[in-house]
Amino acid sequence: MSKSQVQRLVLVVLALTLLLYTGLRAHLLSMTHDEAHTVNAFMKMDIWNCFWNMGCWEIANNHLLNSWLIQKSIAIFGVSEFTIRLPNLLAHAIYLVSSIGILLNTNKKTWLLIAGFCIINMNPYLLDFFSMARGYGLFTGFIMASLYGLLKFIQHANIKWSIYIFIMLFLAVVSNFTALNPALCILSLLILLSFAFLQTNKIERFKLWLLLSIPAIWIALLSWLLYLPINTLKTKGEFLWGAPSLLDTFTTLLKDSLYHEAYFGINTLPIFNGLLVVLFGLILVVSVYRLSKDYAKSQNIYFFSIVLLLFGSIVFMLLQHWILGSQYLINRKAIHFIPFIGLSAYLLLCEMADSKFKTGVTFVVILFFSNHLIRTYNMKSTREWYYDADTREMMIEMNAYKKENQRISLGVNWLFMPAANFYKNHFNYKFLEPLVYSKSIETDGRYDYYYIEGGDYKILETNYEIIKQFGGGRLLLRKK
Repeated sequence: MSKSQVQRLVLVVLALTLLLYTGLRAHLLSMTHDEAHTVNAFMKMDIWNCFWNMGCWEIANNHLLNSWLIQKSIAIFGVSEFTIRLPNLLAHAIYLVSSIGILLNTNKKTWLLIAGFCIINMNPYLLDFFSMARGYGLFTGFIMASLYGLLKFIQHANIKWSIYIFIMLFLAVVSNFTALNPALCILSLLILLSFAFLQTNKIERFKLWLLLSIPAIWIALLSWLLYLPINTLKTKGEFLWGAPSLLDTFTTLLKDSLYHEAYFGINTLPIFNGLLVVLFGLILVVSVYRLSKDYAKSQNIYFFSIVLLLFGSIVFMLLQHWILGSQYLINRKAIHFIPFIGLSAYLLLCEMADSKFKTGVTFVVILFFSNHLIRTYNMKSTREWYYDADTREMMIEMNAYKKENQRISLGVNWLFMPAANFYKNHFNYKFLEPLVYSKSIETDGRYDYYYIEGGDYKILETNYEIIKQFGGGRLLLRKK
């Protein structure tokens, strides 16, 4: 085998390992709050009618393409955790293939390829969303695909890659409206590149107008399709959730990516925040320097473009905050920064002069990300919806308490309600009374059983006894 074939094989094996991991999680994890709400609320809805129907937009949980693909997956394969999550698992495959395409087109050194793969792909918080039925996995997969298309466009200035990019961006936005931020950044960048290529005779003038017509059509189409959904959600205050400051955007993203791992004790977050600031400074300085030295080199243009997307996305957030009064992106809404930062860091590593220091940094990167993924490996819960880790097990447990010819009632903390209701329907538990959504804990003993957070037991212990304790201190109670 040639060196390039060995490199492809290594990357494919790594990708298949990660895909197996997310696939197993998609099968094994209990359904979570938001996933279950999507299935409970939107599986019988005509998704295409949602572009013109205000009734679809009571809350922002209807990620259109995600909801539609779940409908099709269930129609073909039936209802299960795996089939509901299958669309986002396929999005993981798109993300992996696209990232490998970028790596193989930007570097020929084996260890750098492996380091780049680790940086871009081994974030446990990102992997959560490829194992879940949410639009975030789909949107991130399509964004990565568009970044691969951007590289090919820079290399070849071919209109077909521009069309490819805008198809990927369209799919990203209809997967999750949060994708509008990175999509508009990529759109703006593509317009700038088109004019720059005209000046360097990389494209002809008539092709420029063709290239500019594509984003114009894209904007017009999305404006037509999304005006009602976005305006309705804005009226209902669904876009008010976010971070109060720009610093919080990246602090929470780091905290989520660390996934409870405190490598430096109480100083872990400040240290990683500092490293991120240093990284931002380095990628900005080095990308500008490399471009100024050789502005015709595709790799230099691509490096600068990715850095421009990263900082452009930040600028878009600032403008939205100053002009519209919206909050800054936070947690999963800022997930596109993971591939932006990851690609920037990888391309920075590629630009370092060959030395023992570069070799050392490369191996430290590989060891850190591999170790981090191993330490955060789990088949039980997700970072944001940890509280639903045992909801399926609890509902299975309830089957042991059914009584012949008698219905029983189960009260649940509101956090568990959507997932518990999903399993009630999925398991066809006719012996259970309809579950009641309530944000208050009822202390009057109205329910035969109660599933609660451990901290709520003190106000219920007069009327209830503990019959089973689950992870995280969650309790299943029975009326005395």
